[in-house]
Amino acid sequence: MIVLTAIAWKLILLSWNAFPFNSDEAIVALMARHILQGERPIFFYGQAYMGSLDAYLVAMGFMVLGQKIWVIRALQSLLYVATIVITYFIGKRAFHSTKIGLIAALLLAIPTVNTTLYTTISLGGYGEALLIGSLLVYLAFRLQTDIESDVFHILPVFFFVFLSALGLWVHGISLVFSVPCFVYVFYVVIKQKTLRKVWKKVMMTAIPGILLGLLPLIIFGVQHGFQTIWSELFGSAVSVEQMPWLERAGTHLISLVLFGLPLMIGIRPPWTATLQQVWLIPVVILFTILVGFVLYRDWRSKRLPGSAHLLLGIIGLLFLAFIVTSFGVDPSGRYFLPIVIPGALLCAYASENFLQRWRYFAILLVMVCGYLILVTCTLALHWPHLTTQFYTPAMVNHEYDQELITFLEQEDLPCGYSNYWVAYPLAFRTQEKIIYIPALPYHTDLSYTQRDDRYAPYDDFVANCRAPSYITTNNAALDAVLQAYFVENQVAYQYREIGDYHIYYHLSEDVRPDAFEFYRTSTGRFHAE
Repeated sequence: MIVLTAIAWKLILLSWNAFPFNSDEAIVALMARHILQGERPIFFYGQAYMGSLDAYLVAMGFMVLGQKIWVIRALQSLLYVATIVITYFIGKRAFHSTKIGLIAALLLAIPTVNTTLYTTISLGGYGEALLIGSLLVYLAFRLQTDIESDVFHILPVFFFVFLSALGLWVHGISLVFSVPCFVYVFYVVIKQKTLRKVWKKVMMTAIPGILLGLLPLIIFGVQHGFQTIWSELFGSAVSVEQMPWLERAGTHLISLVLFGLPLMIGIRPPWTATLQQVWLIPVVILFTILVGFVLYRDWRSKRLPGSAHLLLGIIGLLFLAFIVTSFGVDPSGRYFLPIVIPGALLCAYASENFLQRWRYFAILLVMVCGYLILVTCTLALHWPHLTTQFYTPAMVNHEYDQELITFLEQEDLPCGYSNYWVAYPLAFRTQEKIIYIPALPYHTDLSYTQRDDRYAPYDDFVANCRAPSYITTNNAALDAVLQAYFVENQVAYQYREIGDYHIYYHLSEDVRPDAFEFYRTSTGRFHAE
C-alpha cells in the first residue's frame, strides 16, 4: 500500500504537468537520444562530475517507449520507488523492526517538496545516486550481520565495493553514503577482530569490484586526464565565490541553518525562501523537536543503536561537505537530497519509540504527511510550479514552448542564439531541427560562462546558419544592448514576444554575438562596455 501510495502521488503530480521541462533535464534527454544514435558519453555534457548512467537508462526507456519527456519522469519515479523499498528493508534489518521500516517508507512515499521534485525530474544522476546510497547502507548492515556471525560471503562484499566505486562515477554526492558505510563496516571488523582472518579474501573480492565500478572514470581519465575529474568532483564547476576559505565556510554554515534546515523539514520549497502554510508549520517543528529529543535522550543514555550512528554519520558528512566545499554556494535543495534516507529512518525510529507509549503520536505523524501534501499541491498548481530553478531570471515559463516552436517553424527560423535555459529544451522538443546555442547571458548583470555551451556539434550547425535569430528571456539589460546595437548599426529586424520569449528575427545583416559590444575575458564571462 505504501508503494502504491508513492506511485499514485507521482502520477497525480505528473498529470497536473507540475514539473517544468528545464534545460538540465533536456540535456539528459538529448544525451539519451544521441546514445541511441551511437554516441557513448561518459559524463553529463559539459560536466565531468556527473556520470552518464542516467542518460543510458533514459535511452533504454526511449528505445522501448519513444522519445517522450514522461519517460524520463517515469524512470526517475521507478528509481525512487526502488529506494523506498530498500529503505524499508534497511529499517527492518538495522533496527530489527518491521514497524520502523514501514514508517520510514511512508515518510518517503509522501516526502517534502524538495524530495518530490528531485526524485521526479532528472538532473543527471541524483536519483541513481540515491538508490545506490540506499543499497550501500543496506549492504553495510548486511555485512555487519555477517561479520558478527563470523561468516564470509563474496557477493555482499563485491557489490558493496562495486556500488561505492560506481557511485563515484554516477555522482560524487554518493560519497556521503559510501564513506560513512566504509568507516562503519571497518569499525565492526576491528571490533570483532576478524580483519586478520578475512583480509585476503576481502581484497581478492574487492579489487575486481573497485576496478569494474571505476571503469568509466579510468577510461575518461586516460583520455582526458584525471585532474579534470578531481577538480570537478570537488566543486570547480560552482567555485565562484571570491572570498577567503574561512569566510566562505561561515557563509555556507549560515545558509545551511537559515535555508537548508527549513528545506529539509519541508517548510520551504527549494526555489524560494518563503515559508509555506505558516499556520501549520508548528506541527512540523513539533515533530522535528520530538525526533531530536528521542535521539538525544537515547544517545545520552547510550541506548542509541549503532545503526543510528551510521545514519547520523551520513547526515554529518553531508553537512560538513556543504560547509567546506564550493557546493555550499547553492542551498537550493538538490545537494540535500541524500538526507531523505537517514532522515526518514531516524524519524521512524523516534516515531516507533513514541508510538509504544503514546498512540496519539500517530495523529501527529498523519498531520505532518497532510502538511506535506497540502504544500506540494499548492505549489504544483501555481507558477512556477515545482521547478528546479532558484534564480528568478532563469525561470522561463515553458508553457509557451509549443507556441514558440510553431512560430519559429512558420517563419523558417531554424537556428540562432539564446541562453542556456532556452537552448536545450527547444532542441529536444523539435527533434533537433531547431537549434539555438546558449551564447547569450541570462544573468541580469550580463555575466556569462562558456560552460553553458555544452554540445560542440550545435556550434558548428549555427556557425553555418545563414540568418541567425536571437531569443532572450527575462533580461531587460540584454534586450537594451541588442536593440541599441541594431539601431546604431542600422540593422533592420522584426520582433515578437511569446510568453517570456523575446525573438529578434529576419535581421537585415548576418549578426553574430561577437559583433556586440561584449567581449569574453579569459574566464569566459561577458561584460558590457
